[in-house]
Amino acid sequence: MTIPPLPLSVRYLWSTFHRISNRRPSGYGLSLIPWSEIAAFQQVTRFKLSGWELEIIEALDMELVAAHAA
Repeated sequence: MTIPPLPLSVRYLWSTFHRISNRRPSGYGLSLIPWSEIAAFQQVTRFKLSGWELEIIEALDMELVAAHAA
């Protein structure tokens, strides 16, 4: 299956998701990224995510956790 490249206009969201995802707490299996980690990311990087950007990151995170649970 060939997946087309992400449009340039949203690649930063994929990169941001990966950066935050790499900071998720470890434990028993993969869990959702805590809001505290997203808030910490925004504070440290001084990159304020808008509501729709947070919704995209949240949706990506839920898909990743669901795929790992399957």
